Amino acid sequence: MTRVVADLVEHLRSRIGQDVDSKFDDEIRRMGGEATANGDDISEWSGAERVIKSAVETFGELHVVVNNAGILRDRMLVNMTPDEWDAVIKVHLRGTFCMNQQAAVHWRELSKAGLPVDARIINTTSPTGLRPDSAS
Repeated sequence: MTRVVADLVEHLRSRIGQDVDSKFDDEIRRMGGEATANGDDISEWSGAERVIKSAVETFGELHVVVNNAGILRDRMLVNMTPDEWDAVIKVHLRGTFCMNQQAAVHWRELSKAGLPVDARIINTTSPTGLRPDSAS
């Protein structure tokens, strides 16, 4: 298992004030994998680009992007603010788009250079918003 942990790292740093980079890396290495942490904002074009470049520079190649980032604003439509809505959309939609686009650019460049490309994009979702008790 090889993994670049992005976006969540910066959030956890601000909440628990610890060196979460090494905690993620250590846990993945204990399971026999390789890891590198990246605190860039994946919803920003340049942040997603740096995450993809970090993966390629660290591991030499990129085969899979898993978009698992998400944030929950524990609100119903009637009490959610526009800023809360914008934050959800920024991570869920824009972050997914930016990561997929940057990975696709990388894979396209390889293909144009005549190199084989074995690539996958996996987008996840959560049933959290579907449960009646998930919003208050």
